[in-house]
Amino acid sequence: MYSIFLRQKVNNSVETTLIHAPSTSFDAPKLASGTLKQKLSGIDEFHFSIYPNNPAWGQLHAMRSKIFVYDHLKEMYVFSGRVLKITQKMDNSGMFTQDIACESAFAYLSDAFCESVPTATTTSALLTDLLTKFNNEVDGERRLEKGVFANYTLANKLETNVEKYSTLVNKVREQLSSGEFVLRTDNQYRNYLDLVAMRGNDTNITIIPGVNLQDITIDYDAASVVNKIIPYGAEVSGKNINITSVNSNLNYLQDQSSIETYGVFEEVWIDTKYKDAKSLKEAAQQRLNDNKEPTISIKLGALDLSHLKKVEESFFIGDRIALVHKAFDISASLRIVEISTNIFAPHEPILTLANRRIDFLDVTAYITKQFNYMLKL
Repeated sequence: MYSIFLRQKVNNSVETTLIHAPSTSFDAPKLASGTLKQKLSGIDEFHFSIYPNNPAWGQLHAMRSKIFVYDHLKEMYVFSGRVLKITQKMDNSGMFTQDIACESAFAYLSDAFCESVPTATTTSALLTDLLTKFNNEVDGERRLEKGVFANYTLANKLETNVEKYSTLVNKVREQLSSGEFVLRTDNQYRNYLDLVAMRGNDTNITIIPGVNLQDITIDYDAASVVNKIIPYGAEVSGKNINITSVNSNLNYLQDQSSIETYGVFEEVWIDTKYKDAKSLKEAAQQRLNDNKEPTISIKLGALDLSHLKKVEESFFIGDRIALVHKAFDISASLRIVEISTNIFAPHEPILTLANRRIDFLDVTAYITKQFNYMLKL
């Protein structure tokens, strides 16, 4: 059950209008449709449609109108953002509709450039400084308040000239072996930016066919495998530094197990923000760990049982859940990296799960076996 609000400035004051209510009353405002797409990494999206009898009809303005989605079951705002695109339509029966695409408040960080990049090397001090500068450049409705920042020390300062704030925030994230950004909204419609060690929780939820799994699609891609990396960092005395001084005189890192399984897939990786061999090696090792196995993404239609009975089985972005599917030989703990929810059927979300280390070989072995079987038919 969702309440959806439109907020925008009218005659020098900000007005809030309820445009969708969780009520069966004929007079309650309703959207014609609505789909919320939440992402672990990236900008959340909300797409909805309205008829002429909705209070938002004729009142929406791209980039100016703000949309807030409140989830009554989770007791929190699950979307805060702005209208990005408005499409007006009339079908062959004469029915008028408007389709609206919205992007979350994370996108606000792309609206301004930072001309004087902070030199702090701890995430707390750096992000505090960045948000202070950003908030001084945008209007109040686009402010991102300082939230809770996990404090990490960056290997290198953000040495750059003029960059968008979104680019700088991404550069902070790139230097962290752990740490994820979270946008949250309070009851006064204020947006906060948090940096947490890991988003979501380890849950006791298990997805099983016949219980809470409706359909499943598995996408796997071995094209991105890298199991040998030759890293180079910043230029010093006319040459880019390498890792030989801290890696037994070897200029590369490799994963022997991956090489034995797939063969050698080599990459020359250059990142000039690393100015010493130790930090370069640490970053290269993390890159190797992240890419030594094929990527796998599982999209499934699930049942959110918290909407159907009194159990604590709501899905949240970043949560780790168990997936058991005997036909695909899968029994693994996976993270939810995307949730797509129809606001009129919130008990049937589409989940995207991802983890490079799950039973990829078991899955491919099963698919190969099935393919070979079909060839015999």
